[in-house]
Amino acid sequence: MFIKSWAKVCHVGSLPPELTPVLERSFINDPLDICTIFTERWKEFATEGTGLTLMEMKPEPGLLRGTFRLSRQQMGQIKSKIDGNVSSFTAVCSYIWACLVKAEGGDITNENVFLIINMDCRSRLEPPIPANYIGNCVAFRVARTKVVSLEGGNGLVTAAAAIKEAVGSLPQGVVKGAEKWFSEADSTFAGQKTYGIGGSPWFELYGADFGWGRPVKVEMVSIDKAVALSL
Repeated sequence: MFIKSWAKVCHVGSLPPELTPVLERSFINDPLDICTIFTERWKEFATEGTGLTLMEMKPEPGLLRGTFRLSRQQMGQIKSKIDGNVSSFTAVCSYIWACLVKAEGGDITNENVFLIINMDCRSRLEPPIPANYIGNCVAFRVARTKVVSLEGGNGLVTAAAAIKEAVGSLPQGVVKGAEKWFSEADSTFAGQKTYGIGGSPWFELYGADFGWGRPVKVEMVSIDKAVALSL
């Protein structure tokens, strides 16, 4: 939202209503006071006397960031190997997740492997909030399976089933249990092999034109410090 609005202002000098940022906290129905719970937890991360510190974004020596393009035909081939109907998102994430585990070979010592999937909450809240809401309104779901299952011949199918199960809990409430997210993350992910997904084709960043044309390539540099992939 921010990038698209910024690009529009730079390009034409004004914003249409649908790209005019809105930051109205009252839109969020928060009977459990999740805002306070999260704020208090973030305070625990602060260094005494200095407040929250910036994350060191310099990657480890020797790391490379690669970009891979999948054509519509290739995505169709991936889908054809998965039982049942799956979205392009599920198919691509399943393929990459399985490939990452296989690429690390025997270096993964954990029994289970996790995939954290971030998602936009705005249209999924009850009631939904405007698409031009610019506050932090993101939730996550976690897909989980065994490492050996992804390393095997049916790794793609297994990955897709785990992702579909994780995302399938959305109808129960996108922020259901949010008051426990921090505490559950500590016990679930500590010492575990975890991958994450950043970015989304739905952000439409390739449509952001600052006045010199649409971008040829968009990269999310924050993934350099995490075992993550950006779509």
